[in-house]
Amino acid sequence: MTDTTPRLVTPRGSWTISELQTDPFHLVDSPPPSDSLVLDSGKSEEVVSAILVADGPISRVYLGAKSAGGEPLFNSNTLWYFLTSGTTSKPKQVAHELRGISRSLSSESVERSTWSFLTDIYRMAGIQVVLECLGRNENLVIPDSSMSIAEKLDFMRIHSVDKLSATPSQYRQLLGLRSFAELPLRQITLGGEIADQRLLTALKETFPDSKITHVYATTETGPLFAVSDCLAGFPVTKVTGIRSKLVISDVGELGVKSDATGETHWTGDLVALNQDRYMFTGRNSGFINVGGAKINPQEIESVVMTHENVLDCCARAIPSSVLGELVSLDVVLLNDDPQTLNQLRAICREKLPRLAVPRFFNEVKEIPKNETGKKLRASF
Repeated sequence: MTDTTPRLVTPRGSWTISELQTDPFHLVDSPPPSDSLVLDSGKSEEVVSAILVADGPISRVYLGAKSAGGEPLFNSNTLWYFLTSGTTSKPKQVAHELRGISRSLSSESVERSTWSFLTDIYRMAGIQVVLECLGRNENLVIPDSSMSIAEKLDFMRIHSVDKLSATPSQYRQLLGLRSFAELPLRQITLGGEIADQRLLTALKETFPDSKITHVYATTETGPLFAVSDCLAGFPVTKVTGIRSKLVISDVGELGVKSDATGETHWTGDLVALNQDRYMFTGRNSGFINVGGAKINPQEIESVVMTHENVLDCCARAIPSSVLGELVSLDVVLLNDDPQTLNQLRAICREKLPRLAVPRFFNEVKEIPKNETGKKLRASF
């Protein structure tokens, strides 16, 4: 990119931000009498343009198909409807104003960068990147969701992306591609899943000059905090700080206290204190029930990921007529070593409770993911 004005690039074309501000897709003119706009065409350029032109003139913007119910009791500004990830339950729509989910920007970037992201633009994580990019007057490159991970990487390389946002699972996929190291990355942002230490270290070794930031946010509450010390988990000060909204229940579930109502929204994420740092341990609704014992799939995965030949893995439940559920483990290997699966069995037997040891070990090419880039744990 040699143009001095910030641009949006997608597989369908390239636009300056000022061009998108003129509503080239006639978004403001298109809503029906209900004054709502549904963006579900798969065209990311329309979503970016809508942020610039529809926030104010349109009362409701639905990112993805509109579902029945869930209408809020207020409507002082444009409400943007996001679908939750549906990782462990049916997705639901949550309404936010854009100002409530955008991060505070201290200043415009001194040196113009080019952002990209691998999360769905119809989800909150994607929109947050767009808002930050627009706020900093930077270029934005958005591959299509229909592209393979290799095609997305090529598209980003062609357009010299130097700031990237993705889930930990997506970064593991990228690390498995040799050309990933060719991206001139200066900023790496992770979110949506647990970022383990091995992944953070691998990213730092591949891009030693990059700033690596793990963002914690939920669709219901918006962004909560970010950690940039390249260590797994987050420091105790994120909870004990005087302005912190975070609370932790007796069973270790992370909650967010509302300034307006004082009520606590429980996120479903479990944490455990390790010296001066809280470590994510899993989801309270994602346990596998083996003979009445609750098995944490993330605990299994953290053990398996210690093997040097494992790129990624996913522990999931499969039905059992005797025990209710059994653990099945899908593994993506770096090298085709026939001994690895046997070694993983031995490691799991040594380090995990008996019922948590996977009954089945399956070598796969990749771990299936949902639209938000998170692992799909449902049986298939």
